[in-house]
Amino acid sequence: MAYAFQTRIELECADGFYPRSDLSTYQSDDFELRLGDLHYRDVREYAVGRNTSAGWQERRDATNDPLPVTRVWTDFLPQQEVERVVPARSDGVEFGMEALARAAVSGAEAVSAALDSLPELYAEWRRGQEGMMTGLAPRRLKTGQALLEKVDTAGSRIRDGIDLLKRDTVAREAFGLMNTAMAMANRRREAVIQKKLPGDVDPPTWRPFQLAFVLLNLVGVTDRNSGEREIVDLLFFRPAAARAYLGLAAYAIVLRRLRGSGVLGAGISVIMRYTLRLLTPLVSSARSNSCGPMMTMAGRRLANGRSRLDSGWAAQPHRTIQPRNSSDKDAATTWLKRYQSRPKTKSPVPLKACPWCGEPFKPESFHFTPNRTAPQNLVLKCENAECDFTRDRHLPVLVVDEPIYRRLPAFLIATVDKFASLPWIGKSGAFFGHVDRYDPDKGFFGAYEPGEGRPFGNGHRLDPPDLVN
Repeated sequence: MAYAFQTRIELECADGFYPRSDLSTYQSDDFELRLGDLHYRDVREYAVGRNTSAGWQERRDATNDPLPVTRVWTDFLPQQEVERVVPARSDGVEFGMEALARAAVSGAEAVSAALDSLPELYAEWRRGQEGMMTGLAPRRLKTGQALLEKVDTAGSRIRDGIDLLKRDTVAREAFGLMNTAMAMANRRREAVIQKKLPGDVDPPTWRPFQLAFVLLNLVGVTDRNSGEREIVDLLFFRPAAARAYLGLAAYAIVLRRLRGSGVLGAGISVIMRYTLRLLTPLVSSARSNSCGPMMTMAGRRLANGRSRLDSGWAAQPHRTIQPRNSSDKDAATTWLKRYQSRPKTKSPVPLKACPWCGEPFKPESFHFTPNRTAPQNLVLKCENAECDFTRDRHLPVLVVDEPIYRRLPAFLIATVDKFASLPWIGKSGAFFGHVDRYDPDKGFFGAYEPGEGRPFGNGHRLDPPDLVN
């Protein structure tokens, strides 16, 4: 008896194989299925595999007309070339982060000159899409019209965001500071990649869709009574899209600080949740984008007279300072002791290098405060003597449960299983603004810990999170 594994069957036909269109979703009542039918209406299949995929080669002649497909085959590892998406020219719109920051400082007229052309360019693109609907089947035409209505809504939201920046001085200041922070973070990131000084890299810019995403969400983030807060915007989360989301997150954090008086501007502004499987790409993305703006703002006047502006990583399940019992191997003291004795073991935090200068973390980068005997927090200090976060200036990152509950970092990143445990943890109410007392040395307190800290006064509480991803 003989066996054959991953065999290939190939057929040839000189006259060409007859293509088949997938019409299975044409009559569907599910809008997503109808959307797929519209998008892939020109796709033809020439073969179908059973317990395998099928492949074929499509060719075109000199006039770009399709030629017959003369070969089809079974394929256990099919490949598909995905064309790179390159943004179209957008003359008249300012995409430079530093230039937008300067425009925000200059005033409403400068913002208008920098951004007013963007909705017009978006409307021009929309007209081109409408022209492509000529000749569509009735069912697909209806789907296309529904998409154009969504485009019109997005265009109106972008214009409303620009108008907000022109009339609201606080929103405009937050927009300018966000662009400054994002520019500094991106310069730092590119400097590490290109091995240059931050001032020697090209000025950082937004891609058109990134800036549009920030602008169309400004009203919803700024106005707590806006109807746009009922909208859930989906953003394909690849590195370029991450910058758009983190730019909006930086805006929300800065706006909260500008509006709040003293510690009332503190609290968790952004919550980002991820599964353990997706934590690694998240760490890479947040290292190069989110932490930079947070740390940039930490050294500016936003932190003056207010609580420290931190980002928090509740990435490890049940990570505490001290072991809760003899079998607890995830406590920070246990983990750090193991890491410092065997540096090749897993790092005690989900960051491998300084998010500001790129210097790899070493066992000497981790310190317990106020001391190793009675630790209350695990802090990170960069070993690069020229970094802004070295020696007595530790990184504004919280990685242990106790200080995260107490200090309430502006940006909280945690795994889904970590959030699942919140209903059983009384202190977690603080994440959602349920605190009414504060101690400069210890942090914030809510109903779970009566008698601690000094009341805010006038019945004030912290605001709930602004963004949840």
